[in-house]
Amino acid sequence: MLKLTLSEKQMAKPFAEAILKPFLKAYSKKKGGAEVTVKDVSQVTVDSDGQTSLKVLNDIHIFSAEQCFEGLEGNIDVDIRLKGDDMPNAPAPKPVASTRLPKDARVLIHGLTSAAGEQLNGLEGRLSGFHEPKERYQVTLKDGKVVSVRAENLIDLGQHKL
Repeated sequence: MLKLTLSEKQMAKPFAEAILKPFLKAYSKKKGGAEVTVKDVSQVTVDSDGQTSLKVLNDIHIFSAEQCFEGLEGNIDVDIRLKGDDMPNAPAPKPVASTRLPKDARVLIHGLTSAAGEQLNGLEGRLSGFHEPKERYQVTLKDGKVVSVRAENLIDLGQHKL
C-alpha cells in the first residue's frame, strides 16, 4: 500500500505520471528486481468510499488524475494489475459493448491502427447508434462526419471534460 497526497499541480498531470510512476518506483524498490514501468501495467481500477462498483481506467495517458478521480469522494483506492500477474486484484474490464453505452454518450476514439483510423485517434464525438451485425458504434464527430468504431476503440468520456 502506498498513500499519496497530491497537489493541484500533480492532479493536473496525466494519471500515469501523477499516480502510477510514483507507485511503480516504490514497488520496484521494495521488490528489489527490475524496474516496473507503466508499460508493465495491464489494468487500473479506482473506487472510493460509498461507491458501488469499480471504475476501470482505460487511457491513463490522456486524462489527468483529477479527471480520472472525478465523481469519487473520500478515500480513493487505486488497484494496479501488472501484466502476467495471476492474482485477481480486480475484475476484468467489461467491454464497452457488454455495458452498451447510451445514445448521445460522449466518447473519445483511440487505438485505431489503419492509416485512415489513425487520423481519427484523439477525436471526440457522440454516439448516434449501434450496428448489431457489425458490433460497431456509429460516432458523430464534431464536424458532423459519422464513423463506425468498435467498442474497444472508444473511451466513454462520461463526466470528463477535455
